[in-house]
Amino acid sequence: MRLREFIQKIPKANFYDLTHELYHNMPVYPTVRPFSINLINFIAKDKFEARELIMITHHGTHFDAPTHMIENGKSIDKFDISNFIQPAAVLNLSTILKPKEEISSNILIKFENVIKRNNAILFYTGWSKKRGFNSEYILEWPYMDIEGAKYIASFDNIKILGTDGLSIAGYNGNVHVIETHRILLEKNILILEELNFNTLAEVIAGKEYVEGTLIALPLLIKDGDGSPTRVVFILD
Repeated sequence: MRLREFIQKIPKANFYDLTHELYHNMPVYPTVRPFSINLINFIAKDKFEARELIMITHHGTHFDAPTHMIENGKSIDKFDISNFIQPAAVLNLSTILKPKEEISSNILIKFENVIKRNNAILFYTGWSKKRGFNSEYILEWPYMDIEGAKYIASFDNIKILGTDGLSIAGYNGNVHVIETHRILLEKNILILEELNFNTLAEVIAGKEYVEGTLIALPLLIKDGDGSPTRVVFILD
């Protein structure tokens, strides 16, 4: 069976958009400039509509590429397009993590067999539903510690690691933010941040994990340290 025929047979209900909506002055990582979208042209005046986006490469649902933290690291445009389509597992950590709690190796080791058979691992912590200008979403998301990062980096099959928090690492008081990123990026593991699991929440509720295919396509930004990304998960 050809791929196009196989895809046509997949029920539409198995496709889940894991991307957050971009909107004017949406919540962003505490130290970066706000996201701005402005209507520049509109049909009544100009006969066409167009908007201006003022953003950085790490606004909204996005990839971190190695060059984000590593001098002379691999930029987003240097990854083969096949790298962005991977067998994936979403790990349900929502029932075991508290605000600002670390995702450590002792939590992840129970998923060892799942990690071994997938090339992309996504952390579902329940933070998507908190999105807004509140202290939990902006400052207190669960994050990966150094030992957790080392554990994931020890798997040669992992190409992508994702989370629904604003960063894979923590904020304010976590002195290991840079090191946590570097451990992963030095292995050319792309980091997906601020995923939106609201569409998948009912499916994964009561399960330890779900598996499927991840399609996460970044913009082709020359020398890009990261990129806004549209993320789709196809449930097995």
